[in-house]
Amino acid sequence: MNTGKLLLIKYKQKTLVLLIRDNRLISVRVYEEDSLSSIGNIYVGRVQSIAENINAAFVEIDKNTPCFLPLSHAGYPHVLNRTYDGKLKAGDELIVQVFRDAIKTKQPVLTTKLSISGTYLVVSDGSEQLGISSKLSDCNKKKIIEVLLKEGMIDQNKRCISMEHMGMVVRTNAGTLSEDMSPLLQEWICLMEEFKNIITGASYRTCFSCLKCNKKGYLTDLKNYYTSEYNEIITDCADIHEELLDYYEGQMNAPPIRYYQDDYPLEKLYSIQTLLDRALNSRVWLKSGGYLIIEPTEALTVIDVNTGKFEAGKDREETFYHINMEAAIEIALQLKLRNISGIIIVDFINMDTEEHNKALLNKLISLIKEDSVKTTVVDMTPLGLVEITRKRVSKPLRELL
Repeated sequence: MNTGKLLLIKYKQKTLVLLIRDNRLISVRVYEEDSLSSIGNIYVGRVQSIAENINAAFVEIDKNTPCFLPLSHAGYPHVLNRTYDGKLKAGDELIVQVFRDAIKTKQPVLTTKLSISGTYLVVSDGSEQLGISSKLSDCNKKKIIEVLLKEGMIDQNKRCISMEHMGMVVRTNAGTLSEDMSPLLQEWICLMEEFKNIITGASYRTCFSCLKCNKKGYLTDLKNYYTSEYNEIITDCADIHEELLDYYEGQMNAPPIRYYQDDYPLEKLYSIQTLLDRALNSRVWLKSGGYLIIEPTEALTVIDVNTGKFEAGKDREETFYHINMEAAIEIALQLKLRNISGIIIVDFINMDTEEHNKALLNKLISLIKEDSVKTTVVDMTPLGLVEITRKRVSKPLRELL
């Protein structure tokens, strides 16, 4: 039985969304009260200039916000003030979507390949091919394809046939729909209608108009949680409770939403401060008595695996193998929890057996595949160090808190 809870609380002028399961903090997302991510926002932008040497365009989405548009992200652009001839030019007005927020000195990154996400589907232009989450079972994939074929949403070649250059991706959450696929079909209708309205409405809007604007960050991101990970959403904030009710109103398969009202604070009931302190601590204890040391540096993050309190038996190799396998599970969780990105070097306890090293590497690779952020286990070096790279999509937890 799923015991996960999704908590939304106010914490030090921030809003936190915490996934807690079996008294463990599985993930935490932090939203500043006065800041709103623009990822996913759709605008009528204007091309400021084309930089051929870096294969990019600089596009304004308002008079004070120049953005970076890689030309590789500019397939099938919706140019509004002229007939598109296959090449963007300075002065072109076109529909763009924010792909990545500004980070430090880097400008926001745009794309002309527009997409709109729902709980079960993502619809996008630029490709007519159907995509299905690799995390869905073969049985689920087969069932979904059969339904899409029956409803005339795709053809036998798995190409979407509802609108030219339009495609869709079936998200992992679709796996929670057993026999009744009506929520997926209903969402497809709503997303396609929204997409068509954006495209047709853009022709009547002035430059720098916002055609689609995000709701508050935590509301937008709720659809990115797997519904199989939690059985209810809990908050002790009246305003957040109202926003949640509005957000889920009319949605099929909406999760239970509970408004916590008690003299004993929700934050203390779930020991939030203790869980956050653990998530920021450099030392992470394992059940076996071993522990990890996680040290971020300017260039990379180093994770060291130690035997700690674990009592080695007669077979030291088996002892080290047991700790390393337990450490691999914890490392995969900590990468997501702390949102560690860039280059990660893991110093596992040295093992003499090649089979053990291979088994450890395979275990880590299988665990990393569960990460929604692109993460790659590169290899194990001759010194026994494992190299991992993880894509940066937002700030690490230690910076946010």
